[in-house]
Amino acid sequence: MAETRDPKIRPGAWQKLALLRGALKEIPPSRAEWLLWMDMDVIINDPATTFPLGWYEKHDLVMWGDAAKVRLGDVSGMNSGVLLLRNGPWAVKLLDEVAAYAGYPVDTALEQRLASQLTSYDVGMYEQNPLTFLFKSRPDEFLASHVRWEDALTMNVWYENAVLFFLPLVHFRGGGSERETKKLEEQKNRNSLLPSPRQNQ
Repeated sequence: MAETRDPKIRPGAWQKLALLRGALKEIPPSRAEWLLWMDMDVIINDPATTFPLGWYEKHDLVMWGDAAKVRLGDVSGMNSGVLLLRNGPWAVKLLDEVAAYAGYPVDTALEQRLASQLTSYDVGMYEQNPLTFLFKSRPDEFLASHVRWEDALTMNVWYENAVLFFLPLVHFRGGGSERETKKLEEQKNRNSLLPSPRQNQ
C-alpha cells in the first residue's frame, strides 16, 4: 500500500495520483521531461533497458491499451500499471481531472454516476475508472494525439510469458494464458522489424 501523501485523496492505490501530482509540481521539465510510473508489483528483468523516447515526441502519455475498447468505456481496455507521462501542463490537467473522482471521503453519488457511464466498471481498477471515463467522454481533450497505446513494446505481461520471452519489464506476476502467449509470439515477430529501443534515444 502507498503511504498517504494527500489526505484528500482515497488511501491505498489511489495515492498514486498524489505521488504523480506531487512529482509534476516539484520536478521541472528541464530536469525530467518524462516521468515513469511502475506499480509495486512490477519486476525489472533488465535494469539497462531504456524506452525509445524518440517514438513519443508527439505524445504526452504512453501505456498499454486498446483504443477501441477505451472509447467504448471498457476499463479493461487499458492498464496504467506501467506508464510514461510527459512532464507538462497536459499531464497536470489530466491528473487533476482524475483526482476529482478520487476524493476522500468517497462521494458515493459521483461514484455511481461514473459506474453508469462505463461498460466494465470495477472498483478494484481504482484510477483506471475515471481515466477511462475521461478518454471516453472527452476524447478530443484527453485522448486524440495525446495518448500512445504502446503495442510495439510489452509494458504489461504475465510472469510466465515474461520468462518465455525474457521481457525487460514484468507487470502482473503469476498466471498466464495460451491466448496471451500467441499474442506475444506475434508481437515478437513485429518487434524484430523495429529498431532497437536503445538505438532510438
